[in-house]
Amino acid sequence: CIRDRYKTIESSGLNRGLEFWAEIQENCPQFLDAVSEIIVGADDGISLVLSRTGTLAQLGDGDYVRRVLRLRAIADEIEKSGNKANYIDLRYSDQAIVRLDKRAKNQRPG
Repeated sequence: CIRDRYKTIESSGLNRGLEFWAEIQENCPQFLDAVSEIIVGADDGISLVLSRTGTLAQLGDGDYVRRVLRLRAIADEIEKSGNKANYIDLRYSDQAIVRLDKRAKNQRPG
């Protein structure tokens, strides 16, 4: 466990970030390869920048495994449709807000 090897400073943001990392590492370790950056916000919980697409995803706080599984499902659907998302917001339990990159549809391959 990360907390056993390193002394942490008293920071609620740092503790939330470590909680997220530990929970995802234990339950969805393959997902961590899809993350290039973990951002711990003061009020909005955890946000991620996805590696392949650069998409900013706001997860919120708590129940990180459920939120990550939801993010994966949404990101997979967006990719299957041939679109690219700039932003995904999962802070609300009953909806996901997705902002698609309109430029990605207009670019021609090659």
